[in-house]
Amino acid sequence: MITMCIESILGTIIQSFIIGIVFAKLTRPKNRAQTLLFSKNAIINQRDRYLSLIFRIGNTRKSRIIASSVHAYLIRYVTKLGQNKLKNTDQIKLDLKVDNSEDILFMFPISAVHRIDEKSPFYSMSAYDMLKTRLEILVVFEGTIESTGQPVQAKSSYTAHEILWGHRFLQLMSYSRAKRGLVIDYAKFDETIRVNTPLCSARELREFYEFDANTQAVAAKAITYT
Repeated sequence: MITMCIESILGTIIQSFIIGIVFAKLTRPKNRAQTLLFSKNAIINQRDRYLSLIFRIGNTRKSRIIASSVHAYLIRYVTKLGQNKLKNTDQIKLDLKVDNSEDILFMFPISAVHRIDEKSPFYSMSAYDMLKTRLEILVVFEGTIESTGQPVQAKSSYTAHEILWGHRFLQLMSYSRAKRGLVIDYAKFDETIRVNTPLCSARELREFYEFDANTQAVAAKAITYT
């Protein structure tokens, strides 16, 4: 009788340990965050006549992440008495769109795009200006694991020297006849190629387009009158 009681107690304790280990494993979103990839570099190229800052985020697990959001913040540093000091007034949130959409459907790798327009802190910054500026872009991804309902958060950052001006990312997805569906090649996740991109600031680029449009309008009127 005593032996059976001891075995019953030991069995209950062992089951409790096993359940605790399994529960702890399921409730650790930190491990899930390690399967989220950020591109090694951010890039700047021209899209629809606008300069754009772009970075990639990928999910290497098959389980989906829902209710996702991506945020980016520009942080500038100044040197004072030989030390780096953070200027609180220069912590600026960047406007982002994901693959030219407001909503995130995180089934495939996504590209977060910041258009460098009049509202952007990079509007008056050329390629040379960016290299000599002490800045960092902090990126935060948040979402919920669909299978467990657990929140997940991952962070990364890009310094000025990790932003490639005049590059674009290689295509990741292709159609596979053998698998009858899209295949993602994560070996190309960080790879970029050079593309023709103006090295001037977005402000100067816009002024050039406006000048060019005015010149063409004047030329068209001159042809009409002749």
